[in-house]
Amino acid sequence: MNDDFTFVNLTPHAVVVVCNGAKHTFPASGDVARVGVTTTDVRVVCGINISQTTVSDTVDGLPDPVIGTYYIVSAMVRTHPSVAWRKDVLSPAGLVRDADGNVVGASGFTQN
Repeated sequence: MNDDFTFVNLTPHAVVVVCNGAKHTFPASGDVARVGVTTTDVRVVCGINISQTTVSDTVDGLPDPVIGTYYIVSAMVRTHPSVAWRKDVLSPAGLVRDADGNVVGASGFTQN
């Protein structure tokens, strides 16, 4: 990996990227970037609850850009309209599976 860049994982769990056979683990930083959501029950159909989710206008917990720093976040945070312009916000992309079909990581990151 290039030591000129810092990756800050703003998800609640470690993120693993498998690249050229090597696993790179990005531990959770302890800070989490989130999009606020409100869920409202709408109706019940055949005994199944149907709800409507409304997304907040803002993202909480995402620091301002810092040169040389990439922030690892969920796809929901990365694609939120308030941060869609930022190239320093990444989310895992491309699932990598083991021989049994279990997900072991991502093949890389994606950005807006």
